Amino acid sequence: MPANAAYMVDKEPGIPLDGLESSEQDDIPPPARERLSRKRIHHALLGLTVLVIVVLTVVLAIVLSPKKSSLSDASNIVIVIADDLGYNDVGYNNVFNDIQTPYIDKLASQSIKLERFYVQPMCSPSRAGLFTGRYPFRYGMGGARAMYYGTKEGLPKEEKLLPEFFKDVGYETYLVGKWHLGFASWAHTPVERGFQEFFGMYGGSVTHFTHQSYEGPQEPVYDFFEDKMSEDGLKHEVVIDKNNTFDELLLTQKAVDVISKHKGDVPMFLVVSYTSPHAPIETLPQDLAQNSHIKNKQRRKMAGMITGLDYGIGRIHSALIEKGVNNNTIFVFMSDNGAQVMQFNGESLGGSNFPYKGAKTNYYEGGIRVPSFIRIPSYEGKSVQYKGLFHITDWFPTLISLVNVITISEEIKEKLDGIDHADAFYDILMDEYNGSEPRTELIIDIDPVYNFAGIIRGNYKYMIGNTAPLGFEKTYGPLKENETHYPSNETEVFELVNKNDRIFKDYLANESKCLDVKCIPSYDMELYDLRIDPNETHNIAWRFTDNTEDLQNRLLEVTSEEPLAVPLYMQQREAESIVYNKELQGKVWKPWLN
Repeated sequence: MPANAAYMVDKEPGIPLDGLESSEQDDIPPPARERLSRKRIHHALLGLTVLVIVVLTVVLAIVLSPKKSSLSDASNIVIVIADDLGYNDVGYNNVFNDIQTPYIDKLASQSIKLERFYVQPMCSPSRAGLFTGRYPFRYGMGGARAMYYGTKEGLPKEEKLLPEFFKDVGYETYLVGKWHLGFASWAHTPVERGFQEFFGMYGGSVTHFTHQSYEGPQEPVYDFFEDKMSEDGLKHEVVIDKNNTFDELLLTQKAVDVISKHKGDVPMFLVVSYTSPHAPIETLPQDLAQNSHIKNKQRRKMAGMITGLDYGIGRIHSALIEKGVNNNTIFVFMSDNGAQVMQFNGESLGGSNFPYKGAKTNYYEGGIRVPSFIRIPSYEGKSVQYKGLFHITDWFPTLISLVNVITISEEIKEKLDGIDHADAFYDILMDEYNGSEPRTELIIDIDPVYNFAGIIRGNYKYMIGNTAPLGFEKTYGPLKENETHYPSNETEVFELVNKNDRIFKDYLANESKCLDVKCIPSYDMELYDLRIDPNETHNIAWRFTDNTEDLQNRLLEVTSEEPLAVPLYMQQREAESIVYNKELQGKVWKPWLN
């Protein structure tokens, strides 16, 4: 067996699934003549029986062989994650005719575009779902909350992550950009969770030029690191950038370097997790100038950030071509949640989820339905729309299935919430798609703290409890040229934030925590038929009581299958997580519990 057999891809062409050709069937011997001796008859029947068994074996092998084996010869995987990019913030979805993303659009035109791609309403839960293939509420990371700086918890170490599976079969694994899944101990950091190299930010909210967190303590704290795991152990360095280089440029250049230096005989799993266009809304002058056609100032700045993001993605794609691995690389693009449309005081941030209702932090379509596509190189140049229901957890089994080199134990398979869409992708690329969907339902989230549960089944979306914990529950259209704010009552919003904070603290202090859908008040029920009402304007919960009862029973069933985990977020921040760095002459974050 060759040394690289562990990650070799089956490159045999696909076999037609409609049985043997008639010419092959003609080879079956004709019936024995009547006057054959018993012995000759016995031999003839035995030969015929053997032939029938062989034919049936071949037919069964054809029917049962996975379509995915002929879907792609690719072994490399590149995943690009945009941060807070709204549905209306890419050119191919844009209805305002203002955002221009030529590089993203070009890739999308060669890809399967996912029309019903769903994520979680915040950064950390979405990333957790991607890497575990399981709903975040299963292990305490559900809800409209993120992993804040200094939190002593992280993505539970009991969860085996997607990069670990790829690393186990010989892949080189890289994370460039935002982690945001905890860093209290080294065991929670990316290089201990399957990534051999990490270059980026441990946390989730950084200034784009000075690389400092603006969340938590009043003073700025630096968050930009490079970690490498080798035979000699962990090498940890603070990335010293005294030139205040825009982080989009730094992350793009690192991703390009990873690709250009990559060894061609070893497969690569690369995740590029940008911090754009997450607030604060900062951009390069040249990117801003490219969007001078946009009159509204806030929208123009947001477009400038997206222009930089788009250019970075174009450079990554070019690097794959120059390296000669573009035709051997699956390319996935997605946003982690909907756009954060405005600040609490109503000041526009320039992002747009239009025509969908809601925004980041809530469960309306604008908060959890985002752009995504997958480019499969064997079918480059073929653009198709996939209208099947797809959740971010589905990337886990689908990518594993597409490269066809990883074996998952039955125990892990049973725990996965992600659904494999590889065969459906094959059907749609081969013009054989009949509309059947691998995923028939999606548990949006279950949050017993802020009191929310929701499910999508088919075209129906059912939610109970607090669908918008921080507000932002309207449909936000374009602002006029001189407008800077959406209508908002800042006092009311901050009262809501403080109320939610008290709810969480009370919940943590309560020893008899209720971890069940039964604890969620059902007086606020919402039911929408997304097929005819994707904007969620007509709540039909009280008109279709059979549907609401059926879907609520399904949510109860989910929590009875596996108890909900106690939420991990918003634990008290630890002072030891901040240290002084002499070279930077300022404070930096670091793991502190080891």
